[in-house]
Amino acid sequence: MNDYVRHLSLSVVIPVYNEEENIRPLVERLKSPLAIFPGGGEIIFVDDGSTDATLRELRRAQEDNPSIRVLHFRRNLARRRPSWRASTTRGAKLW
Repeated sequence: MNDYVRHLSLSVVIPVYNEEENIRPLVERLKSPLAIFPGGGEIIFVDDGSTDATLRELRRAQEDNPSIRVLHFRRNLARRRPSWRASTTRGAKLW
């Protein structure tokens, strides 16, 4: 295995809006696939101004899993260009 593959990691970026009941199941489903990357993986949730308990659920998930990162917008930006950048991710850029 070469050095690049040995250190390969994956960043999964997931936009969410009022998804409080879906956060835990989604995190559970992603644990196993992320574990196969030699360099590890991370999940970046982008909360687009949710008005329910989505942010609370994201913070709880983050407490249990240090590979979870949360970006939170106070208001819904909907279809506007996101203000976060790919440089926010730790994994390789594959697009």
